[in-house]
Amino acid sequence: SVLGQAFLQTTQSDYNIGGLAYTRILSKYQGIIMFLFALFSGQLSFSNLASLADGYTLMLLAISCSLAFVVNLTLTMIVGKLSAVTFQVIGHAKTVLVVATGIIFFGEVFTLRGIIGLPVAAVGVSWYGYLKVNGLD
Repeated sequence: SVLGQAFLQTTQSDYNIGGLAYTRILSKYQGIIMFLFALFSGQLSFSNLASLADGYTLMLLAISCSLAFVVNLTLTMIVGKLSAVTFQVIGHAKTVLVVATGIIFFGEVFTLRGIIGLPVAAVGVSWYGYLKVNGLD
């Protein structure tokens, strides 16, 4: 994660490209790598693809992919402008939102660890934002 952030920031500054261009270039290779990984790990088969014929499943998949793309694009666009700590905080905020969405919309099991961890992470993200806005960092 830290190496990826350093590489992202270095690449953006070396080639003088913004987050949108970086995401556009990188997404092709990420898609190919993930397709090959799914194919060779046995997670991709015609029986699995047949389940996508259900409109509801396809809609949820499209929403999930769209939201993931927007989040990754946003993170990529701001990494060149902000510090690594801010990038980490935004990543934690994304995790809180993903877990909370899974609990609310998909009925994920809410464990004691989640009951304690989600509010702690949300408070930490909020506190960091408060400190940054008020210049107390």
